[in-house]
Amino acid sequence: MGELEGGGKSKKSKRKAKKAAKAAAKAAAAPSPPTTTTTKKEMVEETITEQVPVYSYSYPVNALSLNAIEDNVAEALYRQFVVAGFQESDPAKSAALSSGRAKLGGIIGFDKADMDRIGALIAGGIYENYIATAMDGKNDLDQQDMMFLAQIQDKLEMTEEMGERLLIETQKQLLNRQLEKIFTAGTMITPSQIKDVRNQAVAMDINLGDDLGIETDRLGRMFTLEIEAGIEDGTVTAENGSDAVVEVQESLGLTVQRAQTLLENMVQSRCGILLQNISSDVMQGNDIRAVADAVRLVKFVKFVGGGVDLQCNGNMAEQIVNVYAASDASSGEEVELLKGVLTK
Repeated sequence: MGELEGGGKSKKSKRKAKKAAKAAAKAAAAPSPPTTTTTKKEMVEETITEQVPVYSYSYPVNALSLNAIEDNVAEALYRQFVVAGFQESDPAKSAALSSGRAKLGGIIGFDKADMDRIGALIAGGIYENYIATAMDGKNDLDQQDMMFLAQIQDKLEMTEEMGERLLIETQKQLLNRQLEKIFTAGTMITPSQIKDVRNQAVAMDINLGDDLGIETDRLGRMFTLEIEAGIEDGTVTAENGSDAVVEVQESLGLTVQRAQTLLENMVQSRCGILLQNISSDVMQGNDIRAVADAVRLVKFVKFVGGGVDLQCNGNMAEQIVNVYAASDASSGEEVELLKGVLTK
């Protein structure tokens, strides 16, 4: 019996041990309660660079290669398309037409050089028309004018360098045309025309000789006519003459020596012609005309400080002085000045 009892206790102990082991296994297998961890995340900006493909179009078969269109018609077609895009007021339509220029040009058979050339011709016409109108009555373009030209440049997809070059070339062409009108007018040239062109050239920073190739003789004629007219109308006098002469001389690109020679020759020639006219009028009794020319003669003599060499016989010189002195147009000082150059 003792053995049986002892064996029974052993089985119970084993069962308890098994139960304990199962409980321990369950406990080990059971998931542990969740724990909460706080992680601080930093926002980091990341730049991603992607390569965007740029496509170019080529048209091996085009209208010109197929002889389906004449060269002049092809250019006119492309030109009209570009002009239509430029004139379109709706921004969306204008952008659509602008973006289609290269494709149309390729389909026609033009390369980039052809399209740039035609675009420059169109821009040149627009620039010329606008600048000619804008500069009517003024010597230079203002800020509003430059803004408009910048819009043209953007619409025609011109570079800043192309726009600047086109502006200069257009201004040169306009000046050349004005000069041609002046020179073809012959004796009808007016000093105001010369002054306007000269002032425009200065405002545009264009040298008439170096940039436009105007001959020295023509520049000298412009100088002489403007100074001569200034002396006669009283705007160029002995008091302001030096500054006036230098301004015209420099703006025309003449040397100081050349301007001095032209000035001396002009004064001497003009005084000689006036003296002949005065003498003829005095002999014919045309005192009014004689006085009018004597007034002009005195202006030239005063301008050069009396340094004029005039040939007049004593009797005629005395008559001229008397007629001039008797007029309301003379002063005592001027009478003495005239008498001095006529009776040397």
